[in-house]
Amino acid sequence: MSGSHNGHVECTLRKFGALYFASLTGPS
Repeated sequence: MSGSHNGHVECTLRKFGALYFASLTGPS
């Protein structure tokens, strides 16, 4: 297994996490 799918999932989670964090810290 190359693990590319797992890497894609991790990248997506990181992206979502960054957007969520920005939403929390950003102005309401």
